Amino acid sequence: IRRPPRSTQSRSSAASDVYKRQSIDVGDLTTTTSEATATAGETHAYSLGGRNHPDNSGNKRTMDKISFATDGNATSIGNLVLGRKLGSATSSTSYGFISGGRTSTSNTNPNTTERWPFASDSSSSNIPATMPSSGSKHGRSTMND
Repeated sequence: IRRPPRSTQSRSSAASDVYKRQSIDVGDLTTTTSEATATAGETHAYSLGGRNHPDNSGNKRTMDKISFATDGNATSIGNLVLGRKLGSATSSTSYGFISGGRTSTSNTNPNTTERWPFASDSSSSNIPATMPSSGSKHGRSTMND
């Protein structure tokens, strides 16, 4: 887990700051992963699924929660229904959602959406909403007012 460094007192131009910034290691995910999906609520970020790394042996069902308030390692809050990589995620004020991506069992494009509550640490569940399966291995995200 990395975050940008906190502000410094030295004076410099904004353009030069872009080239000077370095991320700071503030903690670790529960497992090594690649091609994960991420979203955030008001107080935490979430790392979802992804591919086993470095052996690429399949997709993960992991759900990691990362606090915005303090530095430290992520905690596991449960499992996704499907092992997904390269999904799409979004959130409301109460729930996180993940859809699309690629599954681990058949490497197909799932057309289901999963959600989990921010109020409690628990696994995701399918919700009765589907989207058309596309030829893309990436998910989709929309928001309606």
